[in-house]
Amino acid sequence: MPHRPRRRTTHLFTGPVVPRRLVAVPAPLPNESLTSWLHAMARGYELPLRALLESLGLRWLGSGWLGVRTTRLTAGLAQSEAEHLSHATGLGLEELAAMTIQGIRPDSFYDRSGYRPGPGEVQAFCPACLRENGGRWFLDWLGPHTVMCPIHQRYLAAVCSACGTPLRVSRTKDLDPAWCTGTVYVPDHQLRLPTGIMADPPACDRYLGAARARRAGDPTAARMQQALRSMPAGVGSSRMPVDRQLTHDYQVLAHLLWRYSRLLAFDTPCPAVQSRFHPPGGEKRSRRWNVHMPGFRRPVRPRPGWPRQEIPDRLSAAAELSAIGQIMLSSDPGAHARAVLMPRPPVHHKDVTSRRGIGCWQNIVKVSPHLDGVLEHILGDQVFGLLRYARATAPRPGGGTRSPTSSVRLTHAR
Repeated sequence: MPHRPRRRTTHLFTGPVVPRRLVAVPAPLPNESLTSWLHAMARGYELPLRALLESLGLRWLGSGWLGVRTTRLTAGLAQSEAEHLSHATGLGLEELAAMTIQGIRPDSFYDRSGYRPGPGEVQAFCPACLRENGGRWFLDWLGPHTVMCPIHQRYLAAVCSACGTPLRVSRTKDLDPAWCTGTVYVPDHQLRLPTGIMADPPACDRYLGAARARRAGDPTAARMQQALRSMPAGVGSSRMPVDRQLTHDYQVLAHLLWRYSRLLAFDTPCPAVQSRFHPPGGEKRSRRWNVHMPGFRRPVRPRPGWPRQEIPDRLSAAAELSAIGQIMLSSDPGAHARAVLMPRPPVHHKDVTSRRGIGCWQNIVKVSPHLDGVLEHILGDQVFGLLRYARATAPRPGGGTRSPTSSVRLTHAR
């Protein structure tokens, strides 16, 4: 029997070519995520989220759970998906793109299977905003640099205060995203029925608007969050930082801080953020905390019989944001870094020249010159000499190359 080729399906849709125009569409709130807007629309029509997506022509969203597939729409929309939504809801393409991270891209931007990465494992939230806006989730809550709510001056919460489940909008109820759908931990011997069958653990079903959120009191973290904000995405463009150079400097310094140095001292007026700092010489591992290289600790969700699950707490992120911000915003960043940072000697030049990602050599060269004292303290004289030589011989914008000065010496390590 001859080989029958596998039938190829459409890489994004199996629904109608042109969806029907909806009668009533909720207006998206400023800075609202696309997933939250879809949940609000499903709640208005009292439909399951799956039925609403099928009516919009978005039946095929990749493999995995429905909540995970829906969250991937917030990462970005394909051109055909955006046209379907625009025709069915009456919103313009720019309005739809502003609710995503990568904006609207051509269909060829995504692979044949339609897969796209999710916007994050944990989406933090402000309980007061959920109460005031009827359970709507904002797009800025997905950003790694958003640690506090600028309206209510509270740190964002990342877990349910009742069951400890890390949350995002796909782990909430379809018709009311302000309620948790996690499970409460119960020991196995209490779940075992007289017949020997294990019963399902009880659902949490707790209102997220009543979650605990600590008052924000770190001015440096607030300044850095405001400086690292992003502009809305558009058709063919992703969310870009307002100050690209400042964002680039922060990302490179954060990588170098995590990899090559240890924080010796950290001082902040906020007790909640101060509690995330782990001084040198303390216990590195406990039942409730994991301590990382720079000296910050993150909470762990202990569950007997399960692996330790580290929670990306926004208080820990605020501590890192404040520590790096104190260095970058000081009048003498090099002197401040020498006072609070202990480098991990020695840093070989191949550790940075052969590395990829945000900590690669090309990105380190592009760091602002006023942070050279910080780079020299963390990387050492040898690697910093390579950095100065690379900057001196870099091509000029108008063409040609700069001649290295007599004070720049290139030392190769054998």
